[in-house]
Amino acid sequence: MAAMWVAACASAPPKPAAPPVDLAKADALVAEGCYDCLIEAHDLYQKAAAIPRLRLSVLARLFESTVLIGLREKELALDPSARFAEATALAPELPPTYDTATYLKIATTILPDGVGTPSREMAKVTRAAPAELDAWRAGLGAGEGSATFRKYLLVGVECMDTRRPSTTASATASASGTDPQILVYRRSMCPRMDRVMLGGLIEADPRMIEAGVLVGRVRSPTPTSKEIADAKTWLAAGDARWPNSPVVTYALGSLYQTVGDCRTALTYYDRTLALRPLHEDGHLGRLICLSYTKQHPVAIDEASGMITDKVIEGEARFWRAWNYRETGKLTDARADSDRMKQILYNDRAMLLAGQIEYDQVDLDVAEKDLKAAYQLNPNQCLAPWYLGLVNLKRQSWVPTAERFVAAMSCYETAVAYDNEKLAEMRKAEGVDETWRASQIAGFEAAIRDDTAQVSASAFNAAVNYARANNRVKALEYCDLADRDPNRRAQVAELRALLK
Repeated sequence: MAAMWVAACASAPPKPAAPPVDLAKADALVAEGCYDCLIEAHDLYQKAAAIPRLRLSVLARLFESTVLIGLREKELALDPSARFAEATALAPELPPTYDTATYLKIATTILPDGVGTPSREMAKVTRAAPAELDAWRAGLGAGEGSATFRKYLLVGVECMDTRRPSTTASATASASGTDPQILVYRRSMCPRMDRVMLGGLIEADPRMIEAGVLVGRVRSPTPTSKEIADAKTWLAAGDARWPNSPVVTYALGSLYQTVGDCRTALTYYDRTLALRPLHEDGHLGRLICLSYTKQHPVAIDEASGMITDKVIEGEARFWRAWNYRETGKLTDARADSDRMKQILYNDRAMLLAGQIEYDQVDLDVAEKDLKAAYQLNPNQCLAPWYLGLVNLKRQSWVPTAERFVAAMSCYETAVAYDNEKLAEMRKAEGVDETWRASQIAGFEAAIRDDTAQVSASAFNAAVNYARANNRVKALEYCDLADRDPNRRAQVAELRALLK
C-alpha cells in the first residue's frame, strides 16, 4: 500500500507556473504614450515587480511609468500628488546610481497646464532657477533611466526656460523622425502648440484623447464642420475619461460659448469652478454668459465676487456696469464705470462709459469717452451715434447732424461688411452646419439692425439740418432716410414741414 501511495504521489502533475508578464507590451505602451497606455504599462510593471525574481529588473520602469502618469495628470490640471508619492516610495529600492531625487524634483517642478490652473495658483508655484535648469539639461543628456523618459523630462525643462522664448522644445530636445509617439505628443504642446501634429496623433490613434483635448480647446476664426465636430467629439471623450479635469470642462464651456450656446456653456463653467473655485477665465466666461442670457441679478453677483477677489477686475467692472445699466441702476453702473476706466482701456469700455455718462446727462465726460471709443475703433458705430445724442442735448444742431452723418456712414460700412460675410457663410464649404446657422442668424440680425440705424441716422441728420435752417442738406438726408419703407411716414412729415 505504501508503494502504491508513493507511486501515486510521483505521478501527480506539476503545479502550473505563474503566467509571465508581457514586459515587451508594457515597453511598447510607454512609447505609444497615451494616458491609458501609461496606466496599462504601469499595471504590467507592477505585476512584474510583485514577482521576486523580476522586481529589480523592472523597478526603474515602474518608477518611470508612475512619474510619466503624474506628469500627464499635470498636463490635464489634475492632482498628480498620489503618483509622485508612489514614485517616491519606490526610490529606496532603486540603485544609488539611478538619480531618483533629481528626476522627481524635475517632475514636481514642471508647471501644470496654464489653462486649467488658475493664475493665482500658478503664481504660488516655485520656479526653477536658471542655474538649476542648466544643470538638469546637462544631466538629462546621459545617466541611468530610459532615453524616452529622460527626453520627456528634458522637454519639460526646456518649456520652463523663459530665457529661450524663440527656441522650440522640438529643436532643443533633439527631435527626430523616429521619435516614439509619447515624445511627439510632448513636443507638440510646448512652447507653442502644434495643432496639426496633435490632430494627426488623435486621428492616427483614438486612444490619444489628450491630444484631441488640446486641439479641441483652440479654434480658428471660421471653424470648419470637421473642426467643430472634432472638437465636440474629442472634448466629450475627454470629459468621459477625465470628468474632474478643469482643462476639459473649461474647454467645453469655451466651445459652446463660441458657437452661441451660452446656456450649455454655463453648465461647463459651473463645473470648472466647482473643481477650481479660483479659475479666473471660468468666472469671466460664466459672467459673460449670464449677461448674454439676461440673468442680470446672478451676473451682478458673479461680477461682485470677482471684484472682491480682484479677479480680472476690469472685465468684472465692465460687465457689472453693463448689467446695472440694463436694469436701470445708473448710479451703480457709473461707479463701476469710473473704476473700470482706471483699469481697462479699449473701445468697449469707453463706449459703455460714455453711454452711462450720457444717461446721467454728464455730457462733457460722455463726449470725451465716446470720442476715445471712436478713435480706438472707427467701426464702433454707437460712438458717433451717442455723440450725436450728446450734441442734441446741447441743442447744437449742426454738430448733431454731422455726428449722425458719421454714424450713418459707419452703419453703411457695417451693413456692406455683414452682407459680404453673410454671402461667404452661405456658400462656404465644409462649415459646421450648427455654426453656419448661428452665424447666418447673427449676420441677418446685424444687417436688419444696422440697416434700420442707417435710416435712423439719416433721418436724425435731416431733422437737425432742418433745425439749423439748412433746407438743402435736410432734403438730401430725407432722401436717404426715405429708402427705408419703415421710415417713410416720418420723412413725409418732415418734408411737409420743410415746405
